[in-house]
Amino acid sequence: MMGGWLAGGLGWADEAGAQTCVQKAEDAMASGDYAASLPSWKAALDIYRQDKNLHGELTTAVRLADAYHSLGQDRLAELTLEEVKTLSQHAGDKRMEALAQTGIGALLTLSTDTADAEGCLTKGLALARQVGDLAIAATAENNLGNLYAYQKNTMRPPLPTARHSIWPVRREIKRWP
Repeated sequence: MMGGWLAGGLGWADEAGAQTCVQKAEDAMASGDYAASLPSWKAALDIYRQDKNLHGELTTAVRLADAYHSLGQDRLAELTLEEVKTLSQHAGDKRMEALAQTGIGALLTLSTDTADAEGCLTKGLALARQVGDLAIAATAENNLGNLYAYQKNTMRPPLPTARHSIWPVRREIKRWP
């Protein structure tokens, strides 16, 4: 159950417009053209915000952060996920908060901010377990393992390919309102 999410007052035209934007963004992401996905994610996000559809807003913002990360714009990805975290906390949506915490923790691991990364990943893991979301929990555990290996064994930044472990929950996010 998605406790605390508001359905919003979307009309059919607004919902159709948002879904069109989401589909265009998904198509661009699937083809690897992350830059081309940004305008569509932002347009969908604007529609969901205007119509006070929090579920659509949070889900779209997470995907926008994914696009930013794929483009190497990790600071924008982190800021977007911080917004998702704050909105999720206010709405009482622990699943989305877990997803945001885990994403932020993974980004901080890549930037070698290990203390904050561990805090976010630990919080994300606890929330994911609380709501029973195995995909987010597994992602958090995997990233904690990467973080601990970095701290203990190598003291080198994670390999660039480690970024793929950040978003395996992508499949879970594709469900739209």
